[in-house]
Amino acid sequence: MNREDMENRLGLSPRELLELWEIFLEASHADVAGIQAGLDDNDPGRVAEAAHSIKGSAINLEFVKVAEQAEGIEREAKKGNLAGVREQTRLLRESIKEVASMIYRYSGLCQRQERSCPGEEFRGVESR
Repeated sequence: MNREDMENRLGLSPRELLELWEIFLEASHADVAGIQAGLDDNDPGRVAEAAHSIKGSAINLEFVKVAEQAEGIEREAKKGNLAGVREQTRLLRESIKEVASMIYRYSGLCQRQERSCPGEEFRGVESR
């Protein structure tokens, strides 16, 4: 992913792109929680829906690894196969943490503002 190319392709300023990335991280946090809830309730439909949401957002923002992992979770859930999805969800969380780290490096928000940084909710969250 090239930040400047993305800004140009989407017609966004650097600040607007950063805001879009932050929204992605917040939505991904909610969607990962949805995947986990679906796993806890043995609800493949809920898992697939949440994974589909992450996949779509990640594709639009060129977070290829995240999109591919979410697609794998969605595919397995649609088959009703939740057996390997817990591990796939753990890997997805790790990839989202990597995206969050990239955003932190780009934005410097963690150093400049007294607030939690987007994506921090993924730190220390382990799959059950």
